[in-house]
Amino acid sequence: MTSGKDYVKKGFEDMEKWGYSRNPYLHHPLEKKKEFDSLFVGREKEIRNFFKKFVSGTHAFCIEGSFGVGKSTFKNRCFSEIKVEENRDVFNFIITDTISVVETESPREFLIDILRVTLDSIKPYREYLKEKNKKTLFEIENIVTKGDAKGNSYGSNIPIIHGQRESTSSTSVQPMNLLTQDFIINRLIKIGNIVREDLKARILITLNNLEKEKVNDQGKITTLIEMLRGLIFSEFILIFIGDLQLKSRLTSSGRLRSVFGESIELSPLSLDEFQFAVDRRLKYSAIKENYAPPLGDDVLEYMFSKCGGDIRWAFNFLNNVFEEIFLEDYPIRTYSLSDIEPICIKISRNTFNGLDTSEQKVIRAFSTIKSASPSDKKLQRACGVTRSTLQKILSDLSKRPELIVRGKRDRKQVYSLGYEMGILSDSENL
Repeated sequence: MTSGKDYVKKGFEDMEKWGYSRNPYLHHPLEKKKEFDSLFVGREKEIRNFFKKFVSGTHAFCIEGSFGVGKSTFKNRCFSEIKVEENRDVFNFIITDTISVVETESPREFLIDILRVTLDSIKPYREYLKEKNKKTLFEIENIVTKGDAKGNSYGSNIPIIHGQRESTSSTSVQPMNLLTQDFIINRLIKIGNIVREDLKARILITLNNLEKEKVNDQGKITTLIEMLRGLIFSEFILIFIGDLQLKSRLTSSGRLRSVFGESIELSPLSLDEFQFAVDRRLKYSAIKENYAPPLGDDVLEYMFSKCGGDIRWAFNFLNNVFEEIFLEDYPIRTYSLSDIEPICIKISRNTFNGLDTSEQKVIRAFSTIKSASPSDKKLQRACGVTRSTLQKILSDLSKRPELIVRGKRDRKQVYSLGYEMGILSDSENL
């Protein structure tokens, strides 16, 4: 009887027949230095500018770009260079976990998240701290740590406080509702001073997912970011990741305009760079020198023409195409666009079938109307909904650019079919 282990072994053997150790188009976040050295393409000027900001004294700046252009990967690429530097006297930063901003968060929850990741980032360095500063960090950690009778990272084994915080003098306990925004900011500044004093370092905090498509209430986000103004003037460096014009939105009130440096804008990769990135992934996954690319250049050109600069989607779609070829035991050779067109339609059709009826109706309307705003009467009639309902549906769909993409025409916000729905529409399968 064939066991699960036998099936897995056979799967690896089948992949090896293609000449690869895994699906070569598999897209995953790059994290290790080796992966960046082998797979990362371009952005040399932007990387230089990233590090120049530290030299010039910039404490807050944005990384801006469209969906899937590689903003987070670029940030991780730069951070990978920071992590390999071991001489703390020459070049020292402590990097916190990236914070994804949530629109529904209260200001206090937002600040506590920042306080929590900041404390976590210092734990590996606690042996270098002075005893008095260990004690201070322990007291601050009690604010955000939940649990009972658990030892914290600074050498104490007393019970953790529930729903309470210690006062600034650490001699009394006060209700959690007195945990004010100013209190948290002051504690963060104190942590920054400790890190500078004992570790000769600065703390790098990254806030992600600030795109308009992901956060509807941009005014609230600006208010949250403005609370961090005190950190910008202390031992913190703040990096904000979002779409183009993010800096303009965050500094619209004027309070932050003078403290933000110029943004690093990432433009989409060129076709040549995209093809080079694919070639590097094939080589990285290959187990023999004479491997054959499963998908031809015309397939790459087609995906590039469809993706609107969203390289992440292009890789994910290529991954799905090759997975279908692999699972269905297609003969081992390089496939052209005409060969895999039915697979592209099948994948896009499955995406469409996963939508509810009202969303499918909107997609079908756009296959005829092509580009329109929610105020378009013809679009409203075709979808059979009011403007407000249509706006909500489009807002939700545009969070997935394979379905609907948002753009501007004559300063007016308009929508059109996304990448995969465009494939369906071109094939007249909508």
